[in-house]
Amino acid sequence: MLGPPPPPSYPPVVSDDSVSVDPLRPEINIDVARLEGIFSYNALNPLPIGPFHSRIRRPLETPTDLSAAVYALTSMFNHACLANAGWQSLGDVIIIRARRPIAAGEEITIPYTTGYYEDCCRFLPSMIGRPCDCQLCEDERKDTDEDRRTRIKYLAKLMSEGLSILKPVIEIQQWAQEFQGTYSPSRSTMIKLEMASFNRTLGDKVRNLMNEAARKEAVEYDMRVLENQGFIIERNYSAQKVQPGFALPVDLRALPTTTTMRAPVAGMILIARSYQILGDNENAEAWLKSAHAYVATVIGSGKYLLINMFGPVLDECGALPVDLYAIPTTTIRPPVVDMTIIAKTYHLVDNQESAEA
Repeated sequence: MLGPPPPPSYPPVVSDDSVSVDPLRPEINIDVARLEGIFSYNALNPLPIGPFHSRIRRPLETPTDLSAAVYALTSMFNHACLANAGWQSLGDVIIIRARRPIAAGEEITIPYTTGYYEDCCRFLPSMIGRPCDCQLCEDERKDTDEDRRTRIKYLAKLMSEGLSILKPVIEIQQWAQEFQGTYSPSRSTMIKLEMASFNRTLGDKVRNLMNEAARKEAVEYDMRVLENQGFIIERNYSAQKVQPGFALPVDLRALPTTTTMRAPVAGMILIARSYQILGDNENAEAWLKSAHAYVATVIGSGKYLLINMFGPVLDECGALPVDLYAIPTTTIRPPVVDMTIIAKTYHLVDNQESAEA
């Protein structure tokens, strides 16, 4: 949790010591930089709901030209990179839903930003004056400065050279192995966001080889990407032999807040397509339903929102073994949703159609 203790009641009680100040004629000094920092730290950026293409999927999304505002209720949640709740927007409606079971009396936190540890270290202290103390950041601080510098170097090489079709897979695999060695073995989580970039690149490269062995290897890399982001995956999933908590290959009881919704959904659809090409329609159907259930858990609705946002990805995949329109919404309800707060707030985005949705 990063921020002051939450107020015991809402709206917060105004202190008797508070002094009204006219910002145009202040009788006391106003720390403008601090006010800007508070706004920047607590402001939320509603993301537009629109079609998403898998060809442009990346581990980090940095939309530009976004509206931002401090919300009357939502901005009072404190930040944690590895939070127990997440937020999404539909127009000017902010939806906050649990990502894992929340105990009575436990503070509810949301992620103010997503990204690599180095990015969060630059953003958060400048706004609040200290680094994040969530479990993920505590794990990151177990790594040495030299290890982090090595990761930055290899990520730069991956972005500048690794994406080239001329770069051999075996060389990137060697980079990935050396990169993996920079993480402390004492970490309490399996989340390694930077490692997801390597596994994503390797998955795309071996998939282009267009043979059965390569397709199976690509599925393994795609699953590793999800695990690097914090998802719990059941690799030996079988509809006839379901493991406890795994009605689907993705455990919906504990969903990460380390990434936006789009990239994981595109990844699940891609895995479904790979299984279909391999002739494994059981797993293909299970992974497509996982994408359904994930959307339903983090934002609600389910199939119609999925079709609207990921239509281009589904079109790229071609015919899939599940008719999305034929799946009853009741079959994709999330197994655990401990908290749902839908806060109608100030009008930020001029998009009445999305707001009504």
